[in-house]
Amino acid sequence: MDKKSASGVRHHFKLVVGPTPLLIVAQGVREAVVFVNEGPAAVYCGKTGVATGTWMYLPVDQGFTDNYSQDEWYIRALSSSGTVSGWYV
Repeated sequence: MDKKSASGVRHHFKLVVGPTPLLIVAQGVREAVVFVNEGPAAVYCGKTGVATGTWMYLPVDQGFTDNYSQDEWYIRALSSSGTVSGWYV
């Protein structure tokens, strides 16, 4: 398990997402990004603006932490809409 610290100012977000991929955090220097699927249905998240078969499935009430890469993250809902919240440092 990676135990790299994520100290700094947190930038919070809460977004309503639909079937079109939505950028939740841009590529750039940061220590960590954390997001949680708060919506009523599962969502997919990935590192490109085009949904692919390699995107990660994120069930309801589950979260994800990336404290390794500097990649951009996109999210899309499987159904009509969903809610994703989180923060980055």
